[in-house]
Amino acid sequence: MIDLKDKLFHAIISDENLLLSQKLEWEKNTLERIFFTKKIMCRNSIRQKWDDNSFSKKNYNGDLYVSLSKHVSKQNEEDTDERYVLNQKTENAWQMYPFSHIALVLNAELLKENKKYVYGPRIPFEIQVEGDISLKYLEALSFPVVNGLLHFFETIKQPLSIYLEALDHFGLYDFWQLEMVLDLLFRKQISVPLVNISTGNEYHNNAEYRKLIRTLKKQ
Repeated sequence: MIDLKDKLFHAIISDENLLLSQKLEWEKNTLERIFFTKKIMCRNSIRQKWDDNSFSKKNYNGDLYVSLSKHVSKQNEEDTDERYVLNQKTENAWQMYPFSHIALVLNAELLKENKKYVYGPRIPFEIQVEGDISLKYLEALSFPVVNGLLHFFETIKQPLSIYLEALDHFGLYDFWQLEMVLDLLFRKQISVPLVNISTGNEYHNNAEYRKLIRTLKKQ
């Protein structure tokens, strides 16, 4: 288990207009690029190195900064500065980003090297930092665990069938995401834990449940 309260998070978010298969490919390519460069790069750095304009449109930080999210337990004075904090009643960076998407879990010590940029527009629980972030601060990957995938992260006594029904009802995209991340970590030999964003509990294989899901995929 990892205590997430003092961590910072950088979520991997594709354009909402993409098809599900395209989103999955975009997420995989973005994670691979981050691990290849050993950096979370700002848009300006990405454009200098690659001909890439496929950025998420959910972004306020321009080209020179990287947006991070604080844990839901961390709210301080800068979140209520009405000169720069937008949509305080309707948006929340914790809920919108790491709680809902795959994210890199980072040690907050990065703020000694990447200074906060507090003069640009942002939303509550968002921090913007200057320049690229080194992966030396990476401590884990987090996953937005839905009910259908809880058996891979938590110890649950309820029947597997209950959670399989939930996965069947909402579709298998979340399972495809999980498989993609696990495959990437294995192929790239990346030794960081994959954790449930809600609890910090680490992924563990559940062969019985995985077999049931694969049976569901064939139906």
